[in-house]
Amino acid sequence: MEQFYYGFEERDTGFRTSVSNYLSGMVFGDLEFGIKDGVRIRAKWFNSGTVYLRDEYGNLVRITDYTFINLQIYRGNVWVNVHYQPVAGSDVGISMGFLYRFWRMAFRVDNLGIGTPIIVGMALDLRDRGLFLSGGWEYPYGPVWDITYSRPVMGMDFYLNKTNRYDYISGGGGILSGIAIGLELSRGDLGFRYAVRNLGELGIMNTVEIRYGKSR
Repeated sequence: MEQFYYGFEERDTGFRTSVSNYLSGMVFGDLEFGIKDGVRIRAKWFNSGTVYLRDEYGNLVRITDYTFINLQIYRGNVWVNVHYQPVAGSDVGISMGFLYRFWRMAFRVDNLGIGTPIIVGMALDLRDRGLFLSGGWEYPYGPVWDITYSRPVMGMDFYLNKTNRYDYISGGGGILSGIAIGLELSRGDLGFRYAVRNLGELGIMNTVEIRYGKSR
C-alpha cells in the first residue's frame, strides 16, 4: 500500500511484507507486524545491488553492495526510527515521527532528528469515495504529491496512482511517467497485493505484498 498511500497507509492488525524491484538490481523491502496494545515493529530496507568502486584513475578497487535499514517502532500514531546508513557519514541515526488525523485530513511529520532529512505531508482522505490526495515536502524530492483512485472490480480492489515522487530520477517525461496500477485480492484476513509503476525511460518497478490481518 506504500505505492498508493505513501506515509499514510492503513495499518494491518497482523503481519505485512512487501518487496519491490528497482533499477539496476536495486531492491526495496518492507516487513511489519503487530505485538500488542497498539505496538508495531516495521523494518524497511534497501539494497543497492552491485556497486563498482574505482579510484581517481578509474581502476577497479572492489565490487560490493550496500544495504540501508530503517527500523521503526510504533505506538499508535507515534514512532521512533533507527536508521542504518553505511555510506552516509554516520552509520546510525535516530529520529521520530507522528501522524495526526482529524475529520478527513491527516498531517504527517517524519525523520525529526539530528542529521536526518525531515518529511512533512498532508492528505485528504476520501477513500470511502475512492479518492486520496496527498502533498508535502520530502528530501531529496522537494515538493511531492500523490493522487490515488480506487474501486472494487470483479471481486478485487483496483488502484490507480499518479505521483511526481520519481521525477527526479526519471526526468518526468509525460503524463504516463510515475503512474502505477495495482490490484488487491483478499480472502478473509489474508490479502495479496501487486502494483506496477512506470518510471518513464528507466523502465518499470514491480511491488508484491502479502498481508495477514484486518486493515484499520
